[in-house]
Amino acid sequence: MFICGKRSSSKRAEAYAAHASELHVLEEEILRLSGLEIPEQLQIIDIPITFLGEIFKIHTYVCGIQNKEVIVLVHGYGGSGLLFHRTLKELSAKYKVYCLDLLGMGLSSRPEFKIKDTLETIEYFVESIEKWREAVGLEYFNLAGHSFGGYMSAQYTLKYTERVKQLFLISSAGITKPETEVTTNEYAKTLPWARRRMFLRVMKYWDGGVTPGDFLRKHPIFGKMVLKNYMHRQFGQNGKEKKLADDLMKFYKGVVLLKGGSDRALFLILKPPRALAGIPLEDDLMNKLQETPIVCYFGDRDWIDQQGAHRIVKQGKKNFKVKIIENAGHHIPMHNPHKLSQDIIMELSENSQLK
Repeated sequence: MFICGKRSSSKRAEAYAAHASELHVLEEEILRLSGLEIPEQLQIIDIPITFLGEIFKIHTYVCGIQNKEVIVLVHGYGGSGLLFHRTLKELSAKYKVYCLDLLGMGLSSRPEFKIKDTLETIEYFVESIEKWREAVGLEYFNLAGHSFGGYMSAQYTLKYTERVKQLFLISSAGITKPETEVTTNEYAKTLPWARRRMFLRVMKYWDGGVTPGDFLRKHPIFGKMVLKNYMHRQFGQNGKEKKLADDLMKFYKGVVLLKGGSDRALFLILKPPRALAGIPLEDDLMNKLQETPIVCYFGDRDWIDQQGAHRIVKQGKKNFKVKIIENAGHHIPMHNPHKLSQDIIMELSENSQLK
């Protein structure tokens, strides 16, 4: 019985390793669409960090190594650095670019996430990013984060202000401070009928503590259909990028099936029904980081709440801008990568000239 158990465990380990290997192959295939040669122009490396008394790896892309000025890119919830792949060629022409997978997401190590507290969750991501910075050997850098990654990038900058030269919040979650509390049903009434039904279904899963990954694992067939539909709507460009959308679906479906992960952090950072943060950034961005230039980007079709960012601008905070990227929804780095990349390059260039 013991020997059989060992054989069964060994087979599972082999299957898991084969699955992870397939994801790396798929990742490289998608990254080649960036227009950079692997590994000559774009390197894929795992950076070891010591964190919480253990050694973990932070999956990282590096390109533009010939350049001195550094920009670090941080992806959104449940994602990976792959969703920046369309920005890498332009950014790396001017800057050394690091693009990392957050701990517990993408192809970084996926330790079991046992945290139950919002402040501890913020510390978990901020300190793991800091350990990654130490391991890479960066002293100062520019930082850009998308969505959930924008929230954590802002929290990192609030704690390690001296490290961040300029902060870019791309469709960042968690900026707006709620002025009034809105119930799920009250918010649902503001939505069109079809969206209202979908929203209420999502809220049912949220209230039950079901993450998108949980849903996909529990309902593999229907979950795959939902994920495929989402990828094609977001990234398929009306059928023009069908293969890319299919490959992204396969990749993220495969990532969900990996062990562990920090996807439960979602419930500790954002609150329904408007996905606002339990600890909003608005006041801290207004009253702190006075010397750190900050640019907030939102898509012209973005669903993320941006009222807080506009309020900061109206209050006249210096070194703080809000810009709208046309022809883009929430996933600006995929929807309009050229406009985003060019504007980041322009902002970095202007800021360096002022110093």
